[in-house]
Amino acid sequence: MWSELKGLSHTQKIGVIDGYVLRVEPIAIGIPQMIQLPDPIAVPASHPVRIRLTLAGFRRNLRGNESLARFLVAADGVVQRSRLINLGVY
Repeated sequence: MWSELKGLSHTQKIGVIDGYVLRVEPIAIGIPQMIQLPDPIAVPASHPVRIRLTLAGFRRNLRGNESLARFLVAADGVVQRSRLINLGVY
């Protein structure tokens, strides 16, 4: 079932191809924080991949326990937005 949802033809491991460490500034409620990737990673077409993302300073700069995040990807003049992601520290 999970493989079908992710568009994979069969169950398989998906390896991490690279990663980023992004510095998070103090988080102000209601004010978006945009962090641009320093060096884009090329992702092979029609190939599932995983990219590691570390938000350095997230816990220290988070006021409270939760924050909402959304990822934006821009390519060839088109911007794709992810759904809202709930990031929490408990």
